Amino acid sequence: MRYIRQKTEWSCGPICIINAMKWCGLSATYAKDYRRICESCNHTPGEGTEHLDLHRSIVANLGDLCTIKSIGNLKIDTLARHVEHKDRAALVSYAYPLSVCKEYGMDVSHIFFCESYNSTHKAFSIANLIPEIKELNKYSIFPRWLLVRFMRNRREFYSTRHPFAWLLRKR
Repeated sequence: MRYIRQKTEWSCGPICIINAMKWCGLSATYAKDYRRICESCNHTPGEGTEHLDLHRSIVANLGDLCTIKSIGNLKIDTLARHVEHKDRAALVSYAYPLSVCKEYGMDVSHIFFCESYNSTHKAFSIANLIPEIKELNKYSIFPRWLLVRFMRNRREFYSTRHPFAWLLRKR
């Protein structure tokens, strides 16, 4: 499936919702759906989307297409077991290090779309993992060990809810 790349530094929330809609079988596109999704989650260019607004938008845009279970303090094993099934995916939010939050003067997090996990190769299929790195701002296969290290490095955040996930299951 061809997923949409994040085009601006702060658009990860709406982009992940559009990618989840595509995964659910809708013909969602950036041109057709981006503005509407931004409005539904109160997205602010240059600031992003608040967690609760993002949650409401995920439920509003995906609730008829799949069941949604939100989970805080996500463990990598929980994510792997969930997305091993073809009818399941996840939207995962992780926190940036405190130093980055101080630099921006606010709490900063990022959300990516996780489509599957291959237990043989111990790798996740992820869209939009790291927007700052062009090669990882697309659909990529990401090794489990590296994702564990990557997520652990972001745990010095202000909140224990991160990493946070919305676990999706197609209806």
